[in-house]
Amino acid sequence: MERLVKSLFVSAVMIFTLVLTGCDDASDDSDDKGNDGIEYDSREWTIENKEVKNYLGYATNVVIPDGVTSIGAGVFNGFIRLETVTIPESVKNIGAGAFSYCVSLKTIEFPEGTENIEAGAFASCTSLESVTIPKSMKSIKFWAFRYCTEIKTVQYGGTKDDWNKIENSSYLLFVKEVIGSNGESIAGGYDQIDGKVEE
Repeated sequence: MERLVKSLFVSAVMIFTLVLTGCDDASDDSDDKGNDGIEYDSREWTIENKEVKNYLGYATNVVIPDGVTSIGAGVFNGFIRLETVTIPESVKNIGAGAFSYCVSLKTIEFPEGTENIEAGAFASCTSLESVTIPKSMKSIKFWAFRYCTEIKTVQYGGTKDDWNKIENSSYLLFVKEVIGSNGESIAGGYDQIDGKVEE
């Protein structure tokens, strides 16, 4: 009987070990390379046609997979733990409400190549202080940074003439100042809360 118990115990340990090993193997297989050639962890990301459709992770510092061209609408909406996000140069479009209510997000830097920020993309990111916008930007939709009350200045990679070519660039005039590539103030001067021009 004792021999039988020992044999069962050893068998149970072996099965448990195999299960764990199998889980490790499954974990390795989760690093996918989709049809678009984008490498990502399929347990955390849903990516279709180079657009992020869903994110199931819990990271405070998120790195968007290289090769993604669009971050879909509402993907990170309400991720209150998110503090930083790294956006690759491949991203052209930030979807509507993509990062809205990310109340711990402090800084966002759009790389050269980003072209469009859709409506409400960063609305109510109440801790957001630093925003960098590249010369490649073509459009900033309404309420893109609505209620981002901590933003004081925006760094912009182009000149005043470049800034004025951005569709709806006036939606960022609530900030105290937009600093161009030459270090000069090129826009701003409005207070977001009451809409009055700063003296």
